[in-house]
Amino acid sequence: MKSNMKTALLLRSLFEAYYRENDIPTPPHFSKREFGFMLWDREGMIRHKTFYSRTEFLTFLRKNVPKNAYRSAAYYLDPEAQNMEGKGWVGADLIFDIDADHLTTPCKEIHDRWICMECGTSGIGKKPARCLNCKSTVINEISWICDQCLNFAKDEVFKLLDFLFDDFGISEKEVKVVYSGHRGYHVHVDNEAVRELSSDERREIVDYISGTGIKVENLGLIEVSAGGRRFIIGPDLTSEGWGKRLVKSIIKVFSSPDLDKVLIEAGIPKRKIDILLVNREKIVTALSSVPSKWDILQGIGISIWKNIALAAIKKIAAQVDEPVSVDIHRLIRLEYSLHGSTGFRVTPISVTDLERFDPFKDAIIFKGEKEVIFKEYCPEFRIGDEVFGPYQKGQKVELPLSAVVFTLAKAVAELL
Repeated sequence: MKSNMKTALLLRSLFEAYYRENDIPTPPHFSKREFGFMLWDREGMIRHKTFYSRTEFLTFLRKNVPKNAYRSAAYYLDPEAQNMEGKGWVGADLIFDIDADHLTTPCKEIHDRWICMECGTSGIGKKPARCLNCKSTVINEISWICDQCLNFAKDEVFKLLDFLFDDFGISEKEVKVVYSGHRGYHVHVDNEAVRELSSDERREIVDYISGTGIKVENLGLIEVSAGGRRFIIGPDLTSEGWGKRLVKSIIKVFSSPDLDKVLIEAGIPKRKIDILLVNREKIVTALSSVPSKWDILQGIGISIWKNIALAAIKKIAAQVDEPVSVDIHRLIRLEYSLHGSTGFRVTPISVTDLERFDPFKDAIIFKGEKEVIFKEYCPEFRIGDEVFGPYQKGQKVELPLSAVVFTLAKAVAELL
């Protein structure tokens, strides 16, 4: 039996055991939702499924054993209709997707790899447009996950939650955070006020939380004339929405040990940076007062403050995948299903538990040990409290079953 067939059979059998031994919860209002599945033995996705009883739902999972399982954010009158017009859309939860793939994380240059499928040339980091050796465009990417990139994603979730709770008045009980089973998190908002929002209205929400199109002049940071002189005014800690956020972020920036780095990235000239660094405590005090005092340093004009403000906005804006939130027919990972690229569980998390949630512990399912041989270089990774690798191509290793499943699903190893 070919090794890749043995790999697929093992993974399917493990997934089958999981679905057989666990009563996977149905999502709220499940009979009004569309479900989609990717199976081990066929290409593409089975869509337009729905279930009218919990028994029917569990029977399907246990009989078909999906490699990946999804359900709609939307509610329909007829979820099984084969086209969107016929489904009868009646509303949708607001979904945010925060994925490490869309974040700039330094660890990608360490653990992500690419391989040319024509000549076998490989490299580390983001794949090139063409192979550096044979110029082919047929290049396979191996996207890895580690503590660093998943912590970056979690930080973005906390930023998003801050916007939802403080600026949109969403309550904690209306929000569900779900670890995707791979490189990020989904945030579900189940609130009557958002269900009927159009795609354009959802895009406006995404633009707001991501800081897209924000003009600092509209937040009140401007230069005015009075009494024969020009001076700078701006928002303070009593301002609403982004005005207050801007002040808090600038205060945080000037209280940070990385202030000089932030100012350099903001394009502030060296001589101006020196003035700002010397007066950092004075600036924090001035902006913390009500009203804030912006015009306190000679030589630091409105253009400098605007650049600082834009850098501060970038730091506190939440980075989310816009198409997921805007698409009112979107399918999203089914909670408690298994992710076919890792073998990790798609895991709901309460907001209060998010800080201590550890994907490499809390989403791990499989127990036992098996031996594998690595067919590609495998970066270092962690399962539970144990760190594995890196492993070289051709290396044979006995690993815990969760580590075996992870490396098999990532296609860097095969069963012996």
